[in-house]
Amino acid sequence: MKKNYIQKILMLTIAFAFSTTAFAQIITDGTYKIFNTVNNEVMSINMIPPGDPGNPDNLIVGRAQMAANNSSDNFQLWTFTHQGSDIYTIENMGDASFLGIKDGWCGQFGDVQVGFNNMSDWIFFKVSATGTPNNYVLEIAFDAACNFGSTNVPIKAFDIDGGNAGGKLQTFDVDNTNANQQFQIVTAASLSVNEIAKNSFTTIYNQLERSVVLNSELSFNTTTKITVLDMNGRTIQTLEKAATRNLQIDFSTSTNGLYFIQIESGTIRDVKKVIVY
Repeated sequence: MKKNYIQKILMLTIAFAFSTTAFAQIITDGTYKIFNTVNNEVMSINMIPPGDPGNPDNLIVGRAQMAANNSSDNFQLWTFTHQGSDIYTIENMGDASFLGIKDGWCGQFGDVQVGFNNMSDWIFFKVSATGTPNNYVLEIAFDAACNFGSTNVPIKAFDIDGGNAGGKLQTFDVDNTNANQQFQIVTAASLSVNEIAKNSFTTIYNQLERSVVLNSELSFNTTTKITVLDMNGRTIQTLEKAATRNLQIDFSTSTNGLYFIQIESGTIRDVKKVIVY
């Protein structure tokens, strides 16, 4: 009897572990930037007013378009919400509406736009891994009659028009080796809008004190400003110190997890990651 009981517990543990792994989210719910390395740009929104030649429906259209990263632009912030499996809805923070597809030619060159509400059938996207680490393809699908759906075929993917800077987002045949279809879903804190001084700073984490010592290889005559952000881009603390080459950051009251340390000193900008545990 005892043996059977142990076997049942073991089977339940294995089943739980399998289900946890099988249904793990590929992206954690939260607000991110959608970054592409071809032109080092992020997905944003280009508002096209009525009467524009590129707007034949004569509506205010928010067309998804790549743009230079701007930390003060909420149109570059996207909230991912898991819907099950690897399917997500993606809401734009600036427009407060959902990303969706205005289809053309059964998904071939269909425009990616905002302006959809949460009841629309056109807002469900699959996030798929590629052969490149930290790069994903954003997929949509249609049935044989070109009706939109999240699990049907043919499958199309977000694609930067021509791979050009400022290119609009369209849908095209999936090719996860195509750099124009590879996107990184990153926190706002991990992208710097200014010049980055590569390797100007080093961080040393002290687990016992739950603190980070930030060292600089350069000598600054200006005030160094430190902003600590969590994975959702929320500011946890800010520090300022004049003419310094090292600074200690206290994480004793912070929960375990990944944080970003944004450093500003004159024209120098840098971002460091730290895991608190």
